[in-house]
Amino acid sequence: MSPSEWLRSQGCCRLSFRYRAKTAILLPFFLLLRAFVMTQAHFLQQLHVSFAELEK
Repeated sequence: MSPSEWLRSQGCCRLSFRYRAKTAILLPFFLLLRAFVMTQAHFLQQLHVSFAELEK
């Protein structure tokens, strides 16, 4: 049983097509945003570490 079949058996087929289409459109943007935030956080952490080493 695939995940989508399991979800369908859980009653998710009641979700409207419009909602699923909207999610399919927004998901890549969300993933891109999350990746951007993660790289920014990593970059800021590296920056913080380098500043800490400069202060020594």
